[in-house]
Amino acid sequence: MAGISLSGLASGMDWKTTVDQLMAIEQVPQDNLKKQQAAAAQTQSAFDTLKTNLTAFKTAASALSTGISGFPRSAKVSSADTVTDASGASVTTASGATIGQFKVAVSKMGTSSTRVGTSLYPSQSAAAALTLSDYGVSAGTFTINGTQYTIQSADLTQPISTIFGLSAANSYSASTLYASTTTAGTSSANTLSNFTASIDSTTGALTLSAGDGTAANLGSYGIGSSGDTSNILSAVGFSSSTESGNYVSTVQSIPVTAVARVALSSLSSYSATSPFTSSSLTINGVSVGTFSSTDTLASVVSAINSYSSTGVTASLDASSGKLRLTSNTVGGSGISVSVGSSGLSTALGFDSSTFTRGAGTTYAITDPAGNVINGTSDSSTVDFSKYGLGTTKLTVATTGNYYVTVAGSASDYKSKVDTFVSAYNNLKKMLDDSTKITVGSDGKVSRSVLSNRSDINNLLSTIRSRIYTQVQDPSAGGSSNYSTLSSTYDTAAKIGLGFDSNGVLSITNSAKLNYLLSTSPSSVDAALNSGSGGIALAAQSGTSSGSYAVSLSSVSGLTVGQGVTGSGIASGTYITAIDTGANTVTLSSTHTISSGGTLYYTPPSNYQGIATRITNLMASLTGTSGLVASATSSLTSQTKRLQTQIDSMTRSLAQKKASLTQSFIAMEKAQSNYQNMSSQITSALK
Repeated sequence: MAGISLSGLASGMDWKTTVDQLMAIEQVPQDNLKKQQAAAAQTQSAFDTLKTNLTAFKTAASALSTGISGFPRSAKVSSADTVTDASGASVTTASGATIGQFKVAVSKMGTSSTRVGTSLYPSQSAAAALTLSDYGVSAGTFTINGTQYTIQSADLTQPISTIFGLSAANSYSASTLYASTTTAGTSSANTLSNFTASIDSTTGALTLSAGDGTAANLGSYGIGSSGDTSNILSAVGFSSSTESGNYVSTVQSIPVTAVARVALSSLSSYSATSPFTSSSLTINGVSVGTFSSTDTLASVVSAINSYSSTGVTASLDASSGKLRLTSNTVGGSGISVSVGSSGLSTALGFDSSTFTRGAGTTYAITDPAGNVINGTSDSSTVDFSKYGLGTTKLTVATTGNYYVTVAGSASDYKSKVDTFVSAYNNLKKMLDDSTKITVGSDGKVSRSVLSNRSDINNLLSTIRSRIYTQVQDPSAGGSSNYSTLSSTYDTAAKIGLGFDSNGVLSITNSAKLNYLLSTSPSSVDAALNSGSGGIALAAQSGTSSGSYAVSLSSVSGLTVGQGVTGSGIASGTYITAIDTGANTVTLSSTHTISSGGTLYYTPPSNYQGIATRITNLMASLTGTSGLVASATSSLTSQTKRLQTQIDSMTRSLAQKKASLTQSFIAMEKAQSNYQNMSSQITSALK
């Protein structure tokens, strides 16, 4: 049957085994190629793992360049260096605020501008004409100098002048105090000898004077009694009276209930000299409505206060009966009042209003560096952001010295440093495992997958040097391209990082790192992130072809021969000359510069901060032309080449095996034919 062959049927020889053995010898070169291919795959896997670790380390290093000025802040305010708080003061802050202690000396509290109208309280005679109900008097008994009097319900409609026996002139000796002594609706005179009642023509204050000159007659024990059931004495103001010699007077010119009556009276009550039907009212350019003569002062006050855009608050002053407009902020803001009809101005008392301009809160800030900044605020809040000191705001209630301490909450950034340390140690372990060489007890040397690569064996020491080498500052003159770098914090060790004897990176001084992050994050920022930016181009008006000097904001850290890149700059361009006086560089190639563009450069590594160095190095190693890409490209080419050779050998070996198989089959056939012939001859001879 075609396709089936049994070796040795005729010859007795297991030739298939012989063929397999011969082919095994022939396959040795191919097996070697497969071993090389497997080794290349293993190496590629190692480089893939290396790239993963390098990328993670780059990500961790890059993360250190952000957030160092943005982590949360805390702040407290005290009235002295040793006091933990300041009464009446509060402080807020947020990410990015300048850290340190500030002294804020508040020399003057701000005042608001005011516009005050003339008094709207009733005149002397009008005050006397107000009824007991107007004053909020309740029926019942009251006592003066030991004599009890009674107010009936029907008496509440009587004017105050009648009750206290005041004449039209409102000032004369009275011998009677009117009060009902029988039933409601009837009354009789009650004798009250040797007293005079009057209402002051200016203040409206009610005064009772003893005619005999004996102050004790109207002393504090002579006005009112604990058994009184009517509130008339307190309602007209004697609850807060003053006593002098032989008289006693109310302190409040018109009691609160009378103030309410004024507020609820129609506007026509106060515009008799200038009647009006309706009128618009505008405050600080904001229309607050149109009012009729039947509207009340209370409704006007409410309308004004419903428009916050006016920037004022309206009120009816209880002590003077005047309508007052007060600016909602302190400082010298004006208050303008515009009406459609002069009658409304009269009704509001603004025909001859008084304007008093306010003033701002005055203070001086002493920053942590000792700089003194004088300023004013249109509120009781000192806003540090006005002076580039971040988001801190101090609100005070009185003048005095305040000490504001702003600290950083470094936990978020500290976790980034922890991630950086872990990423390095993971990379170190991977490189150690991939490059180690061991000698067994039998003297056999074992090599790891990358142990034969010198570029990998030197990589860890290169990375370590980038971490522990001192960070130099090329901007001693104050370049804007570098953070301020103090020699106190120019190495990893000086900010709390270090290696142990096994080369493991760790935060060796956590307390120091936390302290620096909380009190001087710029020091950590400089040590980690210096030299990471570009140099801004000055505005260029021309775009002519040719090599020409480019005006820069700074040339600190640049060197002749250094490559540069940027918008419109040809690939391979480098610096041919530097003019430090003019802050210009000459570039090697023709290029076009966009106005306000940016010229990027890579400072020498010793000018770079630790994180910047690592970021740049990792980017180089993992970039399209870096170590990993080059190795991967080489390994890919090697794998393809080996596969081509293996495939070619596979075809050749298949042909050789087929040829050997056919030869042995032919031998079997010949042997079989010989045996048949021999058998036939033997049979014929018998």
